[in-house]
Amino acid sequence: MQTQPGILDLSAYNLPKSDSLSLRIQENFSLYGVRYTQLVMVAIAIGGLTNFAVLLILFLSYLGWAYIMKQSSILDYLPDLGLINTQDKKMILLLLFNILLILAISGPNILSYVGLGCLIVIVHASLWKSPSTLPGQDIQSEFDKVLMQNDVELINH
Repeated sequence: MQTQPGILDLSAYNLPKSDSLSLRIQENFSLYGVRYTQLVMVAIAIGGLTNFAVLLILFLSYLGWAYIMKQSSILDYLPDLGLINTQDKKMILLLLFNILLILAISGPNILSYVGLGCLIVIVHASLWKSPSTLPGQDIQSEFDKVLMQNDVELINH
């Protein structure tokens, strides 16, 4: 029996991911996170996409995402303290950028923060491709390869 990963479980980022947008979102986030984000997306689509501030935040968030992914020189200004790698620095920088963006444009409404935060998360999940996801490998086929290699090693010994 497989258990669902926790909401804050980051081990899913180490797994190979598919090229399909919906599958990639499901692989990046827990089932609860996906369902919650889908509900928030419906709420934002009904009432928020006519709001200029929402569209402005999404546009600026995408520009920030594209700039941070392409520019590694700005990451030299962030201390790593021997604990985080370049990929983690990019994620932290994106998080800080989006928090400042939402605070600057949305105003003091906490529901705006939650809704726009989820919208930004789902946009970034659809765009994000870590080095392990480039071939778009199937997780089950990778698991089968490992099992076959183990069987060959057992036979050879």
